[in-house]
Amino acid sequence: MEHATACVHNRNNPFIAEMVFFILQHVIFLLATWLLCTTSLKTGYGRGLLLLPVLISLTGVEQAVPMLAVAQLAAALPHVRSGLPAVNWRHVGWFLLGAAPCCVAGALVFVVLPQEYAARLAGAVLLLSVLIRHFDVGTAAAMKSHRVGCGIVAGTTSGTVGTTAGLHMRSFQTHHLPPASLLAAFALSGAIMHSLKMMVYQRFIELDWRFWRLAAIVAAAMLLASWRGIVHESASPGFRRTVETGIIIAAAYLLVHGTAP
Repeated sequence: MEHATACVHNRNNPFIAEMVFFILQHVIFLLATWLLCTTSLKTGYGRGLLLLPVLISLTGVEQAVPMLAVAQLAAALPHVRSGLPAVNWRHVGWFLLGAAPCCVAGALVFVVLPQEYAARLAGAVLLLSVLIRHFDVGTAAAMKSHRVGCGIVAGTTSGTVGTTAGLHMRSFQTHHLPPASLLAAFALSGAIMHSLKMMVYQRFIELDWRFWRLAAIVAAAMLLASWRGIVHESASPGFRRTVETGIIIAAAYLLVHGTAP
């Protein structure tokens, strides 16, 4: 009788109910972010592009952009460690010559920019990513001949809205690097940019325990999704169009409302 009473008491205990709900929320968040990261690998759209509108909706743009930086830095570090011998330092150096100072400048702009305008800017970058995919032939030639300029654009967008609109990876893909060198160059240059941005974000933005908890979950989802590499474009054209339509709708909403739904 006493055992049965104790079981009923435990089921009705608000603390236990809240704990179960808390764990369930985070499991769902992990699965959702993992699904978005996996979709990114299948379609070739960057993880930041797909995650940004969702994180803005959940946390606001002020927390979403630094959260992407932390998660992408944590996800890049294992690839940096394993791929360091394959790094093409010449290509990475030319890219970072433009990207490194500009991502710091972009981060400084972000911390003083009103959140409404930052969200609208994020919407514009999302649209830019779609345009880059549709005009890939022209942009590929431009990126190959203007590596520093590509780094400037990628660094600026990365610092201000947390994503490079696909320019980061494509700037290395245009040089037809071997897979190991491509992965290493992408991971190393990304880790450096994300580290520089976080120095700025941490100085000017209050990042509480909830922020670090969610950032760790996003980082775990990225690592799980990219366990076998960075980009594996294997989705059907119809699925890619569906994802692209979702990006356009999210971008339009951000541009019009200055926030995510």
